[in-house]
Parts: sequence; C-alpha cells; structure tokens
Amino acid sequence: MTFGAFLRILTFGFTFAWACNKPAYSATPRTLDDANVFTYYNFVPGGSSINWTTCGRTGGSSGCFGSGSIGPFAGPCAIMEGKPTTSGNTLNQYVYVVEASTTGFQYAVLDIYQKQDVINGSDTPSMSLVRRINLNLKVGLKTACFMAGGPRYIFIGTVLSARAMRFDTVTQKLVAEGSNSVPTGLVSQITADARGFVTINYTHGMTTAVDFYDPDGNLTQSGGGSAFEPNSSTGVQLR
Repeated sequence: MTFGAFLRILTFGFTFAWACNKPAYSATPRTLDDANVFTYYNFVPGGSSINWTTCGRTGGSSGCFGSGSIGPFAGPCAIMEGKPTTSGNTLNQYVYVVEASTTGFQYAVLDIYQKQDVINGSDTPSMSLVRRINLNLKVGLKTACFMAGGPRYIFIGTVLSARAMRFDTVTQKLVAEGSNSVPTGLVSQITADARGFVTINYTHGMTTAVDFYDPDGNLTQSGGGSAFEPNSSTGVQLR
C-alpha cells in the first residue's frame, strides 16, 4: 500500500467517525420574553373605569409599552388577574372585575377581560371584555366585596351576602357556597394562599365562622374562628 493510499483511508476513517458521532441538530423552541413585563392598575374611588399600564423590559426595548382603561363600571369593588398562558409570541391572561349591576345596583356582576401582550422585540398590549356573568350576590355602589382563589377556582362574596359564589375558570360555571357553620352570617373576608387553598370568613354579630376549601374547590373543614390564608404576594390586612 502506498503512503497516499494510507492517508486516504485514514482521512475517510476520521470523516466517517465524525459523521457518525456528530450530535443531531435540535432546534431549541424560542421562549417568550415576558419575564420582565408587568401591568399595573389605577382606580379612583367613585370612578367608573379602571386604568391599566403595561411596562417592563423585553429583549428589544424597555419602558412602558401601552395603556388603556376598562369599563365603564357601576361601583367596581374587586379586581384580580388569572394565571397567564402563552401561545407563540402572545401572553394571554384573564382579568376579573366584580361590580354592581347596571340595572338597579342590587346584584353583583363578574366582568371577564382578556389581556394580551404580543411580544416581538417590543410589547403590544391590549385588553378586551369577553364576558359578563350575573353573580346573584347582593351589592351596592359602595359595598365591600372579596375575591380570591387559585389556578382554577375563584371565590367571590360581598358583605351583604350570606354566601359566596365559586367560579370555575375552565367551565365558566358558578356554584353557590353557603356557610357550613351555625349560626350563619354574612361574608366578611375571602383569602387564598399561593396554591389555591381558600378560606371564607362569615360574621354574625359577635360570632365568627370560617370554611376551608382545597385547590379543587372542595370544602375540607369548617368551624368557628376567623382563620385566613396568607400568600407570598399580598399581605392580609389585619386591622
């Protein structure tokens, strides 16, 4: 065998071995650059709309990307954001607002908005109303109300109601949850922890009671007292 033939065989062997052991190319899915994007809200008591502004930083820019308002409302009393989801380059998130009914102001209404952030270097935010649901809870223009929950179930009540409503964010169905303690009272507070465990407090004169629900919306315990569920995002007001 000539030296040139030996080199050709050696070169072929190295080339074949490199080709066989070369890792297959795998495209890494692009993640949505939304980690540093946030939306804050502003409401003036007695007003009829809630203003929102989206700010933050993406890979292409930083600052405030857009703003707007939702409403008009009749005595809005609680607002809550749902769990965000992503689809392609769009961040989707529902925003829930409880307000008095526009027809007589006797019963509460749940307004569901969809917030979208289209992120492509910068961010193009928007907010639109997708549904209104009658809650059948007594409320007035200045009535305090409560809303708390987890990834799937949201519990809503007012200080004029002897029960809370459990809203399923997946099926969009409402279930009435009355106090399981005796004597029954009016809803005085609803709190939830980060996992979706919920407590509903009731007050009847000097008597207090509390019901406990798990993240699947099931009643797990009830009794006297005024226990609550703190979480890692918002402190529970103690006085």
